Order: sequence, then structure tokens, then C-alpha cells
Amino acid sequence: MYYVHMKGHDYSYEIYEILTIYYPREKICVLNNIDEIPDDSMLITSSVKEEDGKIEFTSSLFYCNKGKKVKKQEYIFTDEPIEDSSYKEEAQALDKAYLKKEIKHGVKISLFMVFRIYTGIEIPWGVLVGIRPTKIVNDLKRKGLTSYEIYKELKEKYIIRDDRIKLVTEVSDNSYNIINKDKKNVSLYIGIPFCPTRCVYCSFASYPITKFEDYVPKYLDALNYEIKTIGDFINSNFNIDILYIGGGTPTSINNKDFSHFLDSITNNININNVNEFTVEAGRPDTINAEKLKYMIDSGVNRISINPQTMNDSTLKRVGRNHTVNEIIEKYHLARDMGFKNINMDMIIGLMGENIEHVKNTVKSILDLSPENITVHTMALKRASKLKEKLIEDRDKESSLSILKSIDRDNIEGMMDYVYSNMKKAEYIPYYMYRQKHMVGNLENVGYAKKGFECIYNIQMIEEKETIIGLGADSVTKMVFLDENRIERFANKKDLDGYINTIEANTDKKIKAIAELL
Repeated sequence: MYYVHMKGHDYSYEIYEILTIYYPREKICVLNNIDEIPDDSMLITSSVKEEDGKIEFTSSLFYCNKGKKVKKQEYIFTDEPIEDSSYKEEAQALDKAYLKKEIKHGVKISLFMVFRIYTGIEIPWGVLVGIRPTKIVNDLKRKGLTSYEIYKELKEKYIIRDDRIKLVTEVSDNSYNIINKDKKNVSLYIGIPFCPTRCVYCSFASYPITKFEDYVPKYLDALNYEIKTIGDFINSNFNIDILYIGGGTPTSINNKDFSHFLDSITNNININNVNEFTVEAGRPDTINAEKLKYMIDSGVNRISINPQTMNDSTLKRVGRNHTVNEIIEKYHLARDMGFKNINMDMIIGLMGENIEHVKNTVKSILDLSPENITVHTMALKRASKLKEKLIEDRDKESSLSILKSIDRDNIEGMMDYVYSNMKKAEYIPYYMYRQKHMVGNLENVGYAKKGFECIYNIQMIEEKETIIGLGADSVTKMVFLDENRIERFANKKDLDGYINTIEANTDKKIKAIAELL
């Protein structure tokens, strides 16, 4: 527990964000009276002071015991005044939002530098906690900044390390021209929230199919209603650019239900102009020749077969009931049946894995030569079974053993190994996103052979194309390109809620989407 005392501001969440970059499991307690701190405790003080047009941010770290406060580190950051008086007047008219944002940022920088100096650790992404780093680079490009000016912005404002600046600008360069510019284009995401089992790291709405098989017919009936009703509306008003079927694992439902589901799509949605039609067939134990044929006949031109690791012991540990040999077998089956665009996912930092495990996974996947390879960094997600276990066993030995099995100290080396080998194999990084509570505070990166970049991934991250979500727990993001504005519409998360409200919810969604016209 870290105790926090603030003066001149009340941005405790920003303090918490920076603390957890360096100490992921720590919590904070805000003190109104600085003398209330218990013995043998760490104290953070954070102050904001405005004087002579400058804003001064001061952060300090103390060790407190027996009424004494021993200063461990301090950092003072000054935000220089704006010299242009005409710009000052303009800034004052911006309903104070700009100033508030800058003060929050200054609080974060001053505390970040305290921990950076105190620990001697350079965090790769600096103070950046947002999930879409490429959006920053792309926005700066649209403003006409040069490569060097973009570099300075990332380095000085966000304190991002040079190697990550190089990576994020490379991702931007490889995807910038693919970003949507037509407000009539929409992507369609359809979710099937069933899986053979739930992996320990997964936080998506996902239901083990053996336990919830009675829900499948009712769920598909509700989904069919949504597909037909929404389909009628978007066919008349928009161009469907991308179709993406995710989950869960869509291929976990049986052959008959899967074929009827695909029929519902092709019968109700105009796919004539679809550029990319993806199905996540992530678990090899759900793939068979019949389902692959249904997909080809329905116009699917991209699939995912996701091993996450090519080590049998790890697959068992994370809750997957299949082997590496099954992954390879189903991959070759998909190739033999005609799929020319296959994605494979891997996760760096899985429990019990070290660099040798990662080397084996990278080599095994590169030997298969898929068109896309998506590399995730392990994240302790709030809704995952793993996170629940850590919360339940916070002070127990089992919790510590799980954390110790995650090779945090070498996670960066593992990611660097992946990057260098992807480059050698001529895969380019084309999309990136970050999550909270990622091991090593790193990133997820999508790599592709040139010309096989996943368009959906790019549009989803950049938020320049409306994505209409169908199915339980899906979210529709309506992008108003002319206004640089996004509105969200979320479906019910749980199966009963989705099924029981499908008609009323679909009507509301159509009214919301109609605002785009």
C-alpha cells in the first residue's frame, strides 16, 4: 500500500496509473492529513502550483516510520507558459478541458520521473497508458508534423523509449494508407460466445459449450433475428467493408448449427463488396473439414488458428485440451482446402514459459508460414480466471507461485527476440494495441506478410470506420468522421440478457446507427 497526499489537485487516479506501471499489484490510500500515515509505510506527495504563468509539478517519495519522513526521491517538472498571447486567448475559450488535460499529464510526468530515478528502470512506453499508440502518431501525421517532430513529441511528452518509438512509427507507416476515409463504409462484427473450455488468461464473454449447450439454439435464434434486422437496414444504407466473426470460438458450435449460422449471414447481408471476411477458428479441437468447407462456400477468405504456444505442457497448464500436433494438423487441413490467408496468435509471458519455450513457438509457427502472426503480451485481465485466482489467494502461496511462474524479468528479451525473427522472415508490424496490467508494460503487435495486413484489425484500432457489433457483449462504435466523434452502443453481456431483449435492443441500435446518415 502506498499512501498519497495531494496539494493543488485531486488527480489520484493518474497517480495510481503511474504507480502501477512500476508496481503492478500496489494500491493507494489518499490521505487528507499527511500525519495520519502508519509506521513503516511509503508516502507519495504530489503538488501543483501556478506562479508567474508557469505551472510547477512536484512529486516526492518518502519512507515513513515513527513520525519521521525520509525523502527517497523528488522530481520537479515545470510547464512553460505559452508565449503567443493570441493562442492564450484561444486556449481560454476551450472550456478549460485543455488545461485540465495538461495538469493531469504534468502530475503523471513528475511522479513517473520519481520512480524512474528511484528504481533505475526505464519503462518502454513511458507515461503512455492508452491502448492505441498508433493513433497518436497518425494524428500527428494528419497535422503535418515531420518524422523528427513526431519523434520529439513521443520522446519529450510521453517519455517513450527509442526502440518503442521506432516500432510504433513503423506500425503507422505500414497501416496509415489502409485507414478508412469513407463514412459510408462499415465493418460488421458478429460474436459467438462459446468455447470448448475457458483459458485461464481469457477475459472475453465466453461460455464452455458443454455446460451451456442448451443455450446454443436460443442464442443462435436471437442472433439470426439481429443479423436479419440489422442486415436489412445496413444493406440499404451502407457499404459493408469487412465481416469479422469472433468469440469465444465460433467453430465450437456443431456442424449443423455452424452451417445455419453462415447461411443466415449470406442470406441476409450483402457481402458482394466485402474486402475481408474472417472467422476465428482459434481452437484446433473445433476445426473439421466440414466447417472449413462451409466457410469457403460462404465466402470466408481469412481464418485464425491460434496456438498461443507451441509447447504441450503450457497448453495443458492454461486450460487447452489439444496438442501441438493437432494445431499443425488442422493448419495443413485448412491449407489443403484452399485457405490462402491464415492468422496464428501467440502469447509471450505465459505461466511457466521462458525464452527457450518462446524460441520453440516462434520457430514452429514460422515453419508453418502463416500470412499473419499476432503476438500478444500476457496480461492479468480483470475478468480472467487467472486474475480471480490471484485476488482470491492474494496472500497465499499458490498466488505467489503463479506470479513467480511468469518470467517478468525476461519478458522484454522475449519480445525483442520475436521482433527480430519476424523481421528476418520478412513479416512487417502493421497494427498494435496495449492493455492495462500487461506483463512488462509492453504491447501486442500484429505482423503480416506484405499485402496480407488484416484490415479489420487496423480499422478497429484506429477507430475511423464504424464497426457494428452483433451478438452478446458486442459493442457498436459509430464513427462520425466529419466531426471526429465516436458514439457507442453495447449489447447485453450475458446470454439471458441478450436473448430476452433482442427485439427491443435491435430497434434501439438501428435508431442509433441511423444518426450516421
